[in-house]
Amino acid sequence: YRIDTTKIFVAGSSAGAITALHLAYLNKSCELEKFLDAGTIASLGGIEGTSGNAGYSSDVIGVISLAGALASYGWLEAGDVPLCTTHGDNDGTVDYNRGTVNVGTIGIMTLDGSRVITDRAAAVGVQNNFYTHYGAGHVPHTSSLAYMDTTVNFVRDFLISVFGCSDTPLQAANTPSGTAVLYPLDYCGLSVAENDASLISEIYPNPASEQVTVTFANSNATKELALLDLSGRVLETYSVNGSQLVIQKNNLSSGTYILRIVENGLSNTQTIVFK
Repeated sequence: YRIDTTKIFVAGSSAGAITALHLAYLNKSCELEKFLDAGTIASLGGIEGTSGNAGYSSDVIGVISLAGALASYGWLEAGDVPLCTTHGDNDGTVDYNRGTVNVGTIGIMTLDGSRVITDRAAAVGVQNNFYTHYGAGHVPHTSSLAYMDTTVNFVRDFLISVFGCSDTPLQAANTPSGTAVLYPLDYCGLSVAENDASLISEIYPNPASEQVTVTFANSNATKELALLDLSGRVLETYSVNGSQLVIQKNNLSSGTYILRIVENGLSNTQTIVFK
C-alpha cells in the first residue's frame, strides 16, 4: 500500500482518543506501577503487549485526540511527539479538565482531560494544537455539522504544521476554559510539584497593550522561563536571577500566550494576554 511506516499518526475520538494518548505517551513500565504490579505487566507482554505486527515499531509521529484523556499528565514529557486536541468544556463523559470518566452512571477512573494536557504540553515544550468547543458536551463533532467542520479544519491545520507545509490555516486555536487542575507528580522515582503558585507574586497588567511585568517570590534563585503560543511553540526564552521580568509585546500578535516558569525543580504556567 506504499505506507511510509515512519510517518504514522494515531487518532481517536472518546475512548479511541484515550487509547491514542496512551499509545503515544505511556512508554515506561514504571508509569504503570500505581495501577498494576510488575508481574501483571510482564504477563501482559510489557508496555508493547502481545498484539500488533512483530518487527514493526509502534511509534507514531503525532496524536489526534478528540475528547480524550490521559491517566497522568506527567506521562507527556519533553521530546514527546506533538498532539492535536479538541474537547467540549461541558463534557460529562470524559472530563475537560480532571475528573472521573463515566460510562452511563458508572464511574470508571479518574483521568486528566485536554485542559490539563495542554498545560503540561506547554510546560515541557511539546506542540499541542488545542481547540475548546465552548459550552459543548461529549464528542460534539459527531452531532453537529458546525462542530464537525471546525474539528476537521483544525485537525487539517495540525497535520499541515507537522509536515512543515505553508498552506493558510483554516481554523485558529482559541483560549482554553478555566484553569488546569494540576497536582504533584510522583512516578518513576520522580516527584515534582506542578503549577506551584509560590513561584509568582504578581503579573501585571494582564491583559496588556505593550508589556507585562512578572514579579517573582524568590529574588535570588535562578528562574528559567519560556513564552509559548497556544500550539506549544516556544517563542522566547528567559533566564532571570532577580525579582522581575518585563516581557515586551514587540512583534507578538494580539492574543493569548502561555508563560512557563521553572525554579529549583518546581514549575508554574501562567496565561498572558496581549491586546
